[in-house]
Amino acid sequence: MKYLLDTHTWIWWNMNPKRLSAKVKRLISEPTRYEELLLSAISPWEFCKLLDKKKTHHRLRSGRVDEPRFGS
Repeated sequence: MKYLLDTHTWIWWNMNPKRLSAKVKRLISEPTRYEELLLSAISPWEFCKLLDKKKTHHRLRSGRVDEPRFGS
């Protein structure tokens, strides 16, 4: 089966996996459960727009992005 990741699912998976449900974490962490994980071409653009609008904030710590915060 192929899965298309929602933009926020993709962001949380990479930046704050604690926000993902147990079901989604299990699915993503076990590649035998899916044929392909897909990401819409618009998702990186949506992420950039969130950054531009300051709807997501992140801190760099130890060379990686941590703890995004989504505003309303």
